[in-house]
Amino acid sequence: MTVLRIIHTGQTAHDLQGMLAFFAQCLGAQAGDVRQILGGDTPGHITGVAGSQARVAMLTLPDGHAIELLEYRAPGGATQIAPPPCGTGAAHLALAADSVSATALAAQGLGFAVAGEVLALPGGPFAGQHVACIRDERGFTLALIGGT
Repeated sequence: MTVLRIIHTGQTAHDLQGMLAFFAQCLGAQAGDVRQILGGDTPGHITGVAGSQARVAMLTLPDGHAIELLEYRAPGGATQIAPPPCGTGAAHLALAADSVSATALAAQGLGFAVAGEVLALPGGPFAGQHVACIRDERGFTLALIGGT
């Protein structure tokens, strides 16, 4: 068996409308319609979370990569904060940016902050490029890699 391709990247967001605005205004993504996934057997069978209900929207990044953003409305005990980067299951999406510093600065106006600092990488596959992790107050994390 072989995996054929990536279909999309899925990430859970606390505020779907705010995250759609962030991706569109700061990252140049095109947003699709917001749909409601009602409870019932299907979402629970797929996710393993009984009684799940969510709003969902698909985004397309400038390079064509699709991102599915979900905002769960149920169950009521859903986790509200993502694990820290060192936590099991923590995830991030790494994006190529023409200017890491300018993108990080624009992200600050939309609820994100640089988690550490913007650094030039001294070695590895991205040697000489700049990198920064940006996170919102709920732990939604993106890595930016590219020019200054």
